[in-house]
Amino acid sequence: MLGFIFLMKSLPAQTLPEVVRQALHNNPDVRTKKSLVRQAELQACAAFRQTLPEVDFNASYRHITKIPRLDFSKKGISIPVTPINLGTFDTYETGISASYVLFNGFAGSEQVKIKKIQQNMANVQLRLTQKQVALQTIAAYRKVQSLLLQMESYRAARLRSEAQLNRMKSLAGQGMALAVDTLSLSLSRLNFLQKIIAAKSSAETAKQELQNIVGQPIVVAAFRDFNFKDIKLPQLHLRRDETIKRIRLQETIRKNLISIKKSAYFPSILLHASYKYGRPGADMINDKWMSYGLWGVSLNWNLFSWNADKLQSQAAESDLFQIVLLKEKATNRLQLRYQKNRREFKSLREQLKVIKQALALAQQKMNIINLRYTQGLASATDYTTANMELTQAEIKEKRHLLRMALKLNELEFVSGKPVNQWSINQ
Repeated sequence: MLGFIFLMKSLPAQTLPEVVRQALHNNPDVRTKKSLVRQAELQACAAFRQTLPEVDFNASYRHITKIPRLDFSKKGISIPVTPINLGTFDTYETGISASYVLFNGFAGSEQVKIKKIQQNMANVQLRLTQKQVALQTIAAYRKVQSLLLQMESYRAARLRSEAQLNRMKSLAGQGMALAVDTLSLSLSRLNFLQKIIAAKSSAETAKQELQNIVGQPIVVAAFRDFNFKDIKLPQLHLRRDETIKRIRLQETIRKNLISIKKSAYFPSILLHASYKYGRPGADMINDKWMSYGLWGVSLNWNLFSWNADKLQSQAAESDLFQIVLLKEKATNRLQLRYQKNRREFKSLREQLKVIKQALALAQQKMNIINLRYTQGLASATDYTTANMELTQAEIKEKRHLLRMALKLNELEFVSGKPVNQWSINQ
């Protein structure tokens, strides 16, 4: 176990784009959707091949207990002729036959189109799952980064308290400071140590969550600050959204189903041919093995079915209308979600200005308190308070930057932007 921990610490940190690529390769949800894509491809190929001519091999044996028999002696004719059997008791037959549907009201071609569309739907669902997994990976990665930044800020605050504590111990030994001041600084140092331990535990849990998504252990890189001021927000592209695409494909499938239902109005024409080898074959009189061929055309046309086919067509048209309403609802929901994320990002960008101003004031206050403390004009309580305020301001800024980065990715997700164009290089 210790060796594994040492190995993890010695591994180089993995950037967010690298982790996203690993997640898209290893995640079980993505792999499942890839399997479904392959399944849809095979089904589409099978549906097309079912429209091609079929070739079958067949063999049969048949025994009949009674056959027609012509006996002239029983007819009162005194002709010395051997009775003749007008058939055979045993029939053997083997053959190869081919059949091809010339026309069936376009039902076959429409079925092939449906399978192709279902293949496209599987691809769309795969891309949606990849985007969802990418966003989950980014959120988990940013969470780990946030906790690591907290630990970094708490460590810096603890070092400041320790440095001040050592200085106060020296002054207290010289009688130039009170011992109670050292106690306040010691308590402040222990408080930061407790926060470091809690943040470390949370970071380990967040790393485990990230590992479960990616499918392997990850060493998270430190967050690199970047400027959100000049970032151009992505525009909404409804036609790129996978949910809208899927509904459109479902709409097309419903139209094809209507065509299949209406194909019952037309006749079906089948062409068939076969080569046979059997006994007695086509000559029952001689009763011998022989080869022969058959071919023909058959037509089947349902002239009346109590309007069942018409009612089925009307039901399919009603189902199509429901899909149209569903598409309208999904479009409105997507536009609302996009505008909501866009407003939230703009609000976060405005809040960042205030947070940076607060951080600058906290740093300025810390400098002043530190100077006054060394001059004996401020208490240890003043110092610990200023130190805590500065730490909280630093953490708040880093958390806000990470939140803005994640919100930008959420906005890119909703806009329909592909994963390889997301802003994840920071």
